[in-house]
Amino acid sequence: MDTTFSHIKAVFCDIDGTLLTSQHTVSPRTVAAIRALRERGVLFGLCTGRDAHATEAMYELWGIEGLVDVLVGCGGAEVIDRAHDINELSYPLPGETIARICKHMADLPATPVCPRDGVFYVPESNACVEHLSRVDGVPYQVVDFAEFLREPQPKVMFTMAPR
Repeated sequence: MDTTFSHIKAVFCDIDGTLLTSQHTVSPRTVAAIRALRERGVLFGLCTGRDAHATEAMYELWGIEGLVDVLVGCGGAEVIDRAHDINELSYPLPGETIARICKHMADLPATPVCPRDGVFYVPESNACVEHLSRVDGVPYQVVDFAEFLREPQPKVMFTMAPR
């Protein structure tokens, strides 16, 4: 038995530009490598800036369903370990903080987007929001943002057209 990597317990990788090809798919070679790791008892995980629940929804499309042991989403704010029934959100942003960030960004033609539970929450629909939703495969929902921000959120990002 090859013991070169016997001390490795887990392998984590990013999604965009790492796991996914330029066509937004996972190559058969990568799937085979993940399977080989797991057959050796090495856990496989993903770390991403994406919302964890939206990412999990893509596993089947990417051909990695049943192969991901742990998912770290929203840049580290979310941790999902299905094997141990762990689903944690750490250090969410207070709604007041997000509102201040939005006020700071008000002079730009940018739309705030809060990803949570597999949905992009936005104050308005526009071409940029629709494009982001389509490209990431995540549905969006227009909400009263002032009301929405009464609760802390895992993340805020902004979408805007290229200048």
